[in-house]
Amino acid sequence: MADTNVNGGTQQATGKLKSVESLDQTNEMERGLSNRHVQFIAIGGTIGTGLFLGSGKSISLTGPSIIFVYILVGVIMFFLMRAIGEMMYRDPSQHTFINFITRYLGRGWGKFAGWTYWIVLILTGMTEITAVSTYFVTFFGMFDINLKAWKWLIELCFLVALTCVNLIAVKVFGEA
Repeated sequence: MADTNVNGGTQQATGKLKSVESLDQTNEMERGLSNRHVQFIAIGGTIGTGLFLGSGKSISLTGPSIIFVYILVGVIMFFLMRAIGEMMYRDPSQHTFINFITRYLGRGWGKFAGWTYWIVLILTGMTEITAVSTYFVTFFGMFDINLKAWKWLIELCFLVALTCVNLIAVKVFGEA
């Protein structure tokens, strides 16, 4: 007796998967990124351009005490990631945290989490692009080149460049 889950994977009646390999049998996507690519993308995503800009502003406004807040949030995020990792280990057929929300809290909460996550990604992307243009203006300002009037063009060019990089093949994206 087999059940079919949200992703189309087949499970035994006990709720456990027959094998993890069975998850990828219906997946038609090709895995073009190597482990090295994924690690560098994760490091770049963790550091990000806005981290230095945002943390520098926070430290200048509040002083070094904000570092304790960063440590506290880091510890909370560590335990959150550990919990998600344990859930993924228990049920590898669920590929994202949104699948877990849909499974355990319902479709409404899953759709809310999915749309909220999408909106946050868009806002974060725009923040990163704004940070890049701020870095451009600050860097060239050191050489007495005023780019404040062209900040919008810098952001637009960077957005086009990012879009082009994301539209090319995955292998090239991993090397970019």
